[in-house]
Amino acid sequence: MNSTITETLGNVDHPRVQDHCEEDVMSSVGISSLSDEILLCILNYVPVCDLLLNVARVCRKLRVLCQDKTLLTHVCLSEEYTASDLSFRHVLKQLASQVQSLSLSGCYWLSGSTMEHLARCRAIKRLDLTGCRLTSLRLSRLLESLSCLNSLAFDVAPGFNSAQLSSEAVDLLSRLSELRQTLLTPSYGVVPCCSQLRRLALQFDIPDVTREGIGVCCQLMVGQSSVPHYQQLEEFSAKLAPGELCSAFTSQSA
Repeated sequence: MNSTITETLGNVDHPRVQDHCEEDVMSSVGISSLSDEILLCILNYVPVCDLLLNVARVCRKLRVLCQDKTLLTHVCLSEEYTASDLSFRHVLKQLASQVQSLSLSGCYWLSGSTMEHLARCRAIKRLDLTGCRLTSLRLSRLLESLSCLNSLAFDVAPGFNSAQLSSEAVDLLSRLSELRQTLLTPSYGVVPCCSQLRRLALQFDIPDVTREGIGVCCQLMVGQSSVPHYQQLEEFSAKLAPGELCSAFTSQSA
């Protein structure tokens, strides 16, 4: 019998025996045995859509952790390429009470009606909508709901008309401290409304011709414009896309 025990103990170093022992150890360690701190570190690497729509359904503990403010205060949805409009609406509903910084940069596939669901997120302070479908009327309705907003980034597309902004939207814009605009058409965008800016960034990406092949003419009456003289501006930057029109635009604005 002693020889049998000795033989068994001697076989512990055998690769197959080691693998079997490791599997037994791993199977005895469940996710519930990990601390909340470790789980939160892991969950921080999970895309927010998966976090709220899938992981949160696994168990009660994960459902609570997926709502932790450390995961939902600063959110980037820019790479959620597989998420549908419906998924985004569900996510925005769950983010509504916590998110303070939200980036939808590059989410060009989202419909305009989905963009309107952003109005739920009333605690947002920083919002990046660069590349999203956003008309002047939708922007106006959105700004009316986001009273805490102090940083905004969006595209000024052809057809944008700042005259369509409501007085409530203009009032909020006047309190912004940071604005980033991508100009896709000859326009000041909302710059004339933003008199308290500390940071202003402009991206000039105006095509020389329309989709129909018609040349675009750009002439801004800078001397007669309503662009305010910023007393608190600390940082200004401008990026220029290739093309004669963008060059002409910046030279007139200088």
